[in-house]
Amino acid sequence: MGWRAGGPEDWWPEAHALSAHLRLVLCLCHLCHLWHLCHLWPVPSVACGLCYLWPMDLESVFTLCTTAAMAGWLLLIVAPRWPVTRWAAGLLIPVAISAVYLALIAAHMPGARGGFGALAEVTELFSQPPLLLAGWVHYLAFDLFVGAWEARDAQRHAIPHLLLVPCLLMTFMLGPIGLLAYIAIRAATRRVVAIEV
Repeated sequence: MGWRAGGPEDWWPEAHALSAHLRLVLCLCHLCHLWHLCHLWPVPSVACGLCYLWPMDLESVFTLCTTAAMAGWLLLIVAPRWPVTRWAAGLLIPVAISAVYLALIAAHMPGARGGFGALAEVTELFSQPPLLLAGWVHYLAFDLFVGAWEARDAQRHAIPHLLLVPCLLMTFMLGPIGLLAYIAIRAATRRVVAIEV
């Protein structure tokens, strides 16, 4: 069973009336569909029947993953001690985004131009939109996972949340620089060097 031909407007006139939030919910079902298309899951389940109600393109995957990651970052910043935050931002969202990354790599990496042996090869590799998206999704998953660790570690060592927030923002935007900033604040305020997971 493949993608349904045509857009929703061709067979569902009211599609344009759907709110952006409902469109995003429909996109979630495509996680199952991605795995099916990549032969990582033998048969799409009944639960992912909505996969066929909405065509999934690269821009939709980008929007879905970016929105999910931003939700995780928002939880870390405004509700760091809420039990849902530890579960969602620290595990569920990074794992879901990682599954999308796996599907993109499985579908588009074999036979792709470029490689990792030289800067020119990396440039050619990421000149292909599906793999450029995979690179972005890679950053989303790993940066959020690191940010969630920073939040847990800050609570463990009683580091004030106001000191943590700039580190989280930098980790979100600049990855390793945010991690460096947190490690520096951690060492300066608590004289802690050892790292606990």
